[in-house]
Amino acid sequence: MSYDAILEIPNVVVVPGPAGQSLFVVQDAADLAADFGRDDDRAIIRATGAEWLKTAGAWAATGANFWGTLLPQAAAMVELARRWAEEAPDVDVDGGFSALHWAGRSQYWATRPEVITVSMNIAAVLAASDNMAAIIDAPAQATAASTAAGQALGYKNTASTKADLAAAWAEGTLPGGAGTKSAKEWAEVSTTSVLVIVECSDETTPVLAQTGLRFGRFPYAGTIQDVRIELGDSQTSGALFTVDLKVWNGAAWVSIFSTKPTVDNGELTSVTAAIQRVISTSAITDDQQYRIDVTQIGSGDALGLKVKIYLARA
Repeated sequence: MSYDAILEIPNVVVVPGPAGQSLFVVQDAADLAADFGRDDDRAIIRATGAEWLKTAGAWAATGANFWGTLLPQAAAMVELARRWAEEAPDVDVDGGFSALHWAGRSQYWATRPEVITVSMNIAAVLAASDNMAAIIDAPAQATAASTAAGQALGYKNTASTKADLAAAWAEGTLPGGAGTKSAKEWAEVSTTSVLVIVECSDETTPVLAQTGLRFGRFPYAGTIQDVRIELGDSQTSGALFTVDLKVWNGAAWVSIFSTKPTVDNGELTSVTAAIQRVISTSAITDDQQYRIDVTQIGSGDALGLKVKIYLARA
């Protein structure tokens, strides 16, 4: 997943972090223009599954294939099915002949008229016996033809299944069952998430309890998925370091939490807190104003407060 970082830092010098990586699905390599994507982004060519990587502002094929060997295997299966069904003598079916060959041979022996002449000429008798054996063998030949044709159909169905599977992983929905996404779905997800980072203090001044420590506006309408608190230096003791995020609803400031995020003493992040935050109001509108408050501190020696807000765009 890729996040666009938006920093809202009044009167604070900000050093932005590295951008995330994206996975694109494009129609062909001609779509990979120099101004498309960022360095370290990857792209999949829809028709072939070839993987491309952008480095130093230029796209180049990596030699890897998103589908691995699925497409070559499917093509090989289709070709093998055609050989079984038509003419290829190198396919090993009862002596190396195809279904078409055996069907023709069976029809020939089943319909060929044979006149057997009783003669004292032993050579003629032997020749007639050979022809009779061939006629008697016609049902067996027909069975062999039917078996070969069935195998050809099986290979055809296998090839079709492989092709459908490759298409599902490229563009489908839940291609591997519940919880899975195709390349197309991951590409769409990568464009819908945004990370807003708000730096609320410098790295040398202790953070004190304060209402309205920072104000800002959300860049998009959507849903707040998570809020995390980070410290550059932890608080040593006392009441838990607690932060609140409020939004303006047009009449009043309303907290988005039913349980506010805290940072345990000696820790640097709310992710490890014994009591986790609970978001009760997650929906936001485009350009809606927000406010960050520090509602409680302990020993007063925490430094470098940052608030990370994870958004899902509407």
